[in-house]
Amino acid sequence: MLAAPRRPLVPEGAALVGPRYVAGFACIGGACEDSCCSAGWGIPISRHDHDRLRAALDDAPDGARAFAAGVLPVPAPDASDATFALLRRDAAGRCTFLEADGLCGVQRAHGADTLNDTCTDFPRSTRQLGDRFELVLALSCPEAARRSLLVDGAMELVPLARALASRAPAGMPLAQPGAPAWEHALEPLRAALLAPLADTRLPVAVRLVLVTAVAQAVAPEVHARAATIDRAALDDTCAAIHDPDARAALAADAAAMAEDVPADRALLGVIAFLHGRLGHGLQPKFLTLVQGALATLGASAEAETPPTAATLLHALDQRRKAWHAALGPRLDRAVANMAMNVVLKEPVVRWPDPVAYVTELMLRIATFRVLLVGHPALDARYRADRAGGPPLGPEDAGLLDACIVEVAYLLGRYLEHNRHLPALVRETVAAHALDTPELLAALCVL
Repeated sequence: MLAAPRRPLVPEGAALVGPRYVAGFACIGGACEDSCCSAGWGIPISRHDHDRLRAALDDAPDGARAFAAGVLPVPAPDASDATFALLRRDAAGRCTFLEADGLCGVQRAHGADTLNDTCTDFPRSTRQLGDRFELVLALSCPEAARRSLLVDGAMELVPLARALASRAPAGMPLAQPGAPAWEHALEPLRAALLAPLADTRLPVAVRLVLVTAVAQAVAPEVHARAATIDRAALDDTCAAIHDPDARAALAADAAAMAEDVPADRALLGVIAFLHGRLGHGLQPKFLTLVQGALATLGASAEAETPPTAATLLHALDQRRKAWHAALGPRLDRAVANMAMNVVLKEPVVRWPDPVAYVTELMLRIATFRVLLVGHPALDARYRADRAGGPPLGPEDAGLLDACIVEVAYLLGRYLEHNRHLPALVRETVAAHALDTPELLAALCVL
């Protein structure tokens, strides 16, 4: 007999909202170009999930052997109710329950209810905010990246069916009664970060600069150490960013600032961020992408004579401008949608202050843009254009879209499954002063 199923995360009558792209998402299973089931991740199983899976397999022919071959108990004293066991992987990093056609043998034989919460939920992330629930997807899933980054209007918040929510919550509920003042600032602060990102009238670099300006404007009074936060003052500070005309005036200032920033120094910070983990546990596909993109720009770690920052920036600028001239709206949409997805999925109040949050956000977005522009497939097409071949144009949209998805999900996997990431971010930010206003703005223009 199966263990009793857990109660739905979103209770009846509660609201569930999320970006529009979530409503149409479904795992594409064996059609996925890089399934999460073969990503080499250590998938934890709770005691509840462990017992439910064992009960299902015990009733199947050869089930006990399959269970022992597929499930690795976590030894005491490390075992807990939440991490009671792990799914075993083969030498290639594939889950041992994954069948040749790319589909899950457990789900095929016993139904989706038998799956553990992690496998059922991914890439869904559901969090309670006040009295409502929000659902966002992780872009480490190729299909989630495709639906979120390649479609106009994908990030518009809409009501969602309760059945779409994940089984398990993504962290503790936020902004509950008695929570710190910093948590209760989440909604107005997040709305102010999202407003410029959604303004398609503005170049994406200007939108990103406006996001950093919002963070810097509110940071002196709105942070995790604040015992109280003046909500009226916060609303007043953010009011201009919500008014389209006032935002246009701010955008003019942001555009002027973006024209005179030390982009070469910011690029060196991004390259250092990527070099910081080369050869240290990077997944092979991501390592290949990073090495290829850095080689495109002349920033290979093996280069005998390191190029100057100006040379690196020139290589990046030439490719970025060429692709932007051909397919600029597509590039801008992907960048803005990725930033909005991060803001929705990763609450700013989990960071010590807004500037720390947007610094990591802009480092992430700049890294995505550098890897994308340096993608070997895009570089080959760029070089063909420059050598007198067919000019870059709308017919290259499919190639660009495929590279956007690949860079997004591989970077997502690196960021979401990297226990060294917080330390690496801190080291990179400190070494390159990326949290200063001029360097933050410089990250936005890469």
